Amino acid sequence: MINKELRVIKIVNEYEIIINGGSEAHLINGEMLEVYAVGAEIIDTQTNESLGTLDYVKATVYVKTLYPKMALCKSAVDETRKFSDVLLFAEYTVTEKLNIDTADIESAFSSIQDKKVRVGDLVRKAL
Repeated sequence: MINKELRVIKIVNEYEIIINGGSEAHLINGEMLEVYAVGAEIIDTQTNESLGTLDYVKATVYVKTLYPKMALCKSAVDETRKFSDVLLFAEYTVTEKLNIDTADIESAFSSIQDKKVRVGDLVRKAL
């Protein structure tokens, strides 16, 4: 269990960041983490109960190098691309749309202005 609030403290390059937690914060090498922004609070319209916040995940990273008080983390997203020289061939996934009433659409992420990873962003174990 992480015993402190983790944040991005340095951006090394386009692939790596340093966070302010390491082995003393109970992180381990290879562990998946999320850089995120706290989103809008979601309220159950039937009970008025707060269900928590719908956070925006800016990036998924893994602990590459662990130190006692910090960790070097690297992007965990690899994109696979396929291409053929003879005929143009690409592999992709299509997501089927939900059958919804479009009048009920409201952006849960509209309050999040900055979707770039920045020094000071929050970090947590990947859910």
